[in-house]
Amino acid sequence: MDSIAFVKNGYKTIPLEKLTPYESKVKRGVMSMAAEAKGQRRLFTPFIIRMLLVLFFVEFVKGALIVTILPVYMNVVLGLSA
Repeated sequence: MDSIAFVKNGYKTIPLEKLTPYESKVKRGVMSMAAEAKGQRRLFTPFIIRMLLVLFFVEFVKGALIVTILPVYMNVVLGLSA
């Protein structure tokens, strides 16, 4: 399996010795890069932190609106006491 190189429309059998240095590095490094990337995952990236902040503010405002508007709606529209 060390002699398979990727070609645009499929696979082509080429010995590793005939590959250019770049192709050889890419072929040998694909698995190590995947394993390395998997080991370096960070949970709290800047995107996740911003998303959590937005989620917090949305839920906070939603809760505030429910607490302030729901009793008025229940009293005026539905005729119920809060």
